[in-house]
Amino acid sequence: MPMPPPHSPSGVPSPSLFLREDALKRGVELILRAQAALGDAANDLLAKHELGKAHHRALIMIARNPGLSLTDLQHLLRVRKQSLAPITDHLVAKGLLDLRPASRDRRMRLATLTEKGRDLEQLVFATIRDRMANAYRHAGPKAVGGFWDVLTALAGEDPIDHEG
Repeated sequence: MPMPPPHSPSGVPSPSLFLREDALKRGVELILRAQAALGDAANDLLAKHELGKAHHRALIMIARNPGLSLTDLQHLLRVRKQSLAPITDHLVAKGLLDLRPASRDRRMRLATLTEKGRDLEQLVFATIRDRMANAYRHAGPKAVGGFWDVLTALAGEDPIDHEG
């Protein structure tokens, strides 16, 4: 098991230490392991509903952004149109997703979870919520804010307002 980067006496990694290649690789490793652990917690429940990780990712994005266009969903998930269609078609067939034409451009389809879809997304989220909340509690608000800053930068998004 690789060792975490050394810390200063205050417990905060020194900039010269957390920017080293081994520390950066450790960060990537931890992100991948955390993603896998969170996914593992939800996989059994998803499988009971004949859904997989791709469906889960779509449910999360649509739950957070009701009325999202399929084009925007495609960009958020970073998948091709051909890869997204079977996922959304399956969610629609299972009664979890509603696709409607946009009022201003009837060619654009907007995705919203049905009540059944919202219930399932909440149930799946509940399987990982405690793990996430415990990690946040353990790290504390300052660390969580820093974590959000790092993830936001990695996602290529604008910095977030921690107050909102």
